[in-house]
Amino acid sequence: MKGKILSRTTPVKYEAGRYGEQAYDIYSWLAKEQGKIFIDGVINTEVASTIIAQVYALKHEAVKEIEFVINSPGGIVYDCNTILDAMELAKRAKITVKTTCIGKAMSCGALIFLNGSHGYRTITPRSYVMMHDISYGQYGSHIEMENELEHVTKLKNALKDHVILNTNITRENINDYFDRNRYIDAYEAVDLGIADSVIEGI
Repeated sequence: MKGKILSRTTPVKYEAGRYGEQAYDIYSWLAKEQGKIFIDGVINTEVASTIIAQVYALKHEAVKEIEFVINSPGGIVYDCNTILDAMELAKRAKITVKTTCIGKAMSCGALIFLNGSHGYRTITPRSYVMMHDISYGQYGSHIEMENELEHVTKLKNALKDHVILNTNITRENINDYFDRNRYIDAYEAVDLGIADSVIEGI
């Protein structure tokens, strides 16, 4: 299974195998043995592609559940949507998709966190969720800028619908969570239906 590509030193797990000792980076080992997929750092195309590969590999292994462990400041909305689709593919394959926030689930990270199977979204006591508006910049002709605004508005409305569908946040107050950075602690996240429970241990 493809492991995470990291710039820092990654712990290695050694196991005795059929052909001698086998080394796994700790992320690949946790995915293989426990079905845990880690999303830490900025979400980009490389991260999204690695997650797709891990989801397909676990689906091939006929696992019953996958757990996304999230500690992310967010990232690129298109890559966020890619991960959301991968999660939905897993759900359609009758796989329970757990999400755990330990640290932070901000921006795109929040949208991925709340997309876990309902009843299986957990958050640690000191973690925070943050939601906000889409950030974008566009230069060019007036028509190009109008087209860009139309596209971004469509994206934002789709993300709002996603939040409304998966939480207790209503259409009447959804803008309170998108107009500016909205920081939500673990217990408020449960009250809002973003998380299902606060966990004290692993």
